[in-house]
Amino acid sequence: MMHKKKSTNAIIDLNQRDLKFAKEVKRRSGVDFNACLHCHTCAGGCQFSEVMDYMPNRIIRLVQLGLKQEALTCSSIWICVSCNTCSIQCPMGIDISSVTDAICQIAIDEKADVGEPEILKFHEEVLKTIKRYGRTHK
Repeated sequence: MMHKKKSTNAIIDLNQRDLKFAKEVKRRSGVDFNACLHCHTCAGGCQFSEVMDYMPNRIIRLVQLGLKQEALTCSSIWICVSCNTCSIQCPMGIDISSVTDAICQIAIDEKADVGEPEILKFHEEVLKTIKRYGRTHK
């Protein structure tokens, strides 16, 4: 079950920065997100923005600032369905879906406190089914 959007106006402690986090996300995603203008165009088309705690450009900003724990534990990376609407609308052509996927993988690998545990459980069950029965084709 998705939770209501939480307030993100809290003060974030920049002393908690992990300066290697952005490099790891870039390596895993293959995306250079430093071109982000933070114009919010990506957020305009997101069908799930009402329930996200961070809009797509803010997720990019968390990564740029090295705010690893905030990024790994936010709900938005799990709510994102990788429809690529944000990426298509981005004037800089940033593949935001690949960035959120990379953050999800890091969260799983590091056993982070997942922002949407039910969505993670769903993903795991789908993958188990595919592993067991294979993929269906049309």
